Amino acid sequence: MQKPATAGGFLGRSPRFAPAPASVAPPRLLLTPPEAAVALRLCPRTLWTLTKDGTIPHIRIGRQIRYPVAVLEEWITKQTTAPVPAAERPAADAN
Repeated sequence: MQKPATAGGFLGRSPRFAPAPASVAPPRLLLTPPEAAVALRLCPRTLWTLTKDGTIPHIRIGRQIRYPVAVLEEWITKQTTAPVPAAERPAADAN
């Protein structure tokens, strides 16, 4: 025999303690090293080398390393170079 659903349909639990809908996820502020490597499409070892050298922005929380999403996006923008117009490119040698 099934228990009848109580007000709010939570089977005895107060609706204020109901889990948030699955479609509402909090924004990701920090990435773990594996997540950052996937997002940046880098080998985890390359990411670690860039982190160790201080090339890529990161923060430490205790012994853990995290990569702030907003700072990574800004860093990528700064790393992006503008394309060189064709008229300014050196001519390729035709041997």
